[in-house]
Amino acid sequence: MNRVNDNYFFRRVHYYLLVNTPASMWDKYEALNAVGKNVFGELKNRPELEYNDIQVKISIIEFDQTCRITHRAEDVLDFTWSAITEGQGVCLGDAYGILLNLLREDRHNCCFSGWPFFPPIIICIGHSMPWGDFHKELELLKDNSWFNLGSRLAIQIGDYDWVDDCLVDFTCDKRAVFEATTSQELYLIFKSFIIGTFLATIQGKLDNVSLNQHRLQYVYNHLSMVPDNLNAPYTYSENSWDVTLNNNM
Repeated sequence: MNRVNDNYFFRRVHYYLLVNTPASMWDKYEALNAVGKNVFGELKNRPELEYNDIQVKISIIEFDQTCRITHRAEDVLDFTWSAITEGQGVCLGDAYGILLNLLREDRHNCCFSGWPFFPPIIICIGHSMPWGDFHKELELLKDNSWFNLGSRLAIQIGDYDWVDDCLVDFTCDKRAVFEATTSQELYLIFKSFIIGTFLATIQGKLDNVSLNQHRLQYVYNHLSMVPDNLNAPYTYSENSWDVTLNNNM
């Protein structure tokens, strides 16, 4: 897709993804990578990107025993999902520290670039119990104005109470934590997060509190829709983490 005018003055919204990559999630990486490619491919093809003067940036932080930024403020039109692979451990405190630095940089750009910025959308995908003390870093995040203004959502992969508690601490809202136990659930939730919050963001001129509530409502609205996998590049299982590549794509 080409923008109508490459020199146009765009509004900007930034998606931050924190992705937990433990070895214990070995049977779910195929589904996660398929979903990432599928959903961001859908976002890239949304006509609103061309005609609503909005620019979408994407940053992804993977964390296990170490942390790494695999994508940093990339325009969605140039973005290609990189395959996520397993690591060891869950170094959540370091991931929060990296996120804090990126948010500070983004807020600085918001204040001094002259471009209008929407508050960010921050998504955490968790699976394993984090080790190490991450509470100090989380408190620093909660002291950051851009983190507080942003929308925070989380996906719990599997049924683990300790992960759920950790993600609720991150989002500060239990309604914003969703559990995925199959590849189809992961697809539906992640698509609702990305497409739903995007559409909510471009809907109207709302204050930051109303915008966050608006985004969360759009997520729930999308989740209530019946999935249409007929034209998707993948078919997702209702009962397992299996993913099938459609032959007609």
